[in-house]
Amino acid sequence: MKIRKGFVSNSSSSSFVCWGISTKNIKLSDKIWLYSFQTDKLFFEESLMKYNSENKDSWYLRLIEDAKNWINKANELNSDNEKIEFIKSYYTFDPYSLLVDKELFPDNFEVEGNPEYDVFYLGLPVSKIEKLYPDLKISEIRNFVANQLKNYYDQDITSADIDFINEYWYNG
Repeated sequence: MKIRKGFVSNSSSSSFVCWGISTKNIKLSDKIWLYSFQTDKLFFEESLMKYNSENKDSWYLRLIEDAKNWINKANELNSDNEKIEFIKSYYTFDPYSLLVDKELFPDNFEVEGNPEYDVFYLGLPVSKIEKLYPDLKISEIRNFVANQLKNYYDQDITSADIDFINEYWYNG
């Protein structure tokens, strides 16, 4: 039998290794919904500023009309509750994809996932743990990550909610 020492490669590769949680296990707070409202409003306003009146394609004109209608409705809203309800009704797709926005998760955390399968994970990568928290013991990692998420999202996330996540792709 031959034992190989050193680098061993096959056709698969780990691209995301972290201690974290599925984004579906994080309650979307009012803070997240309001952030989404503001960024979507800005997106539609910027889109209208770039509007090309020369383009007469029906799909393009319909898109511009939808953006105008969205902005008009959004401008009528006064309270945060109205804005939250409006943006919630607007999201016909999985709202947990909102959490892939860097502004909506703690520093040094990353999001990885597969939109095709509607799965996203939020975690603290092993490489960052090693680099930024070298004194953190392996036995403390789950609690550390849970506390970071608990404090950031102001919800009851415990070490039992934290998993070791290894996202990879296979090309073989």
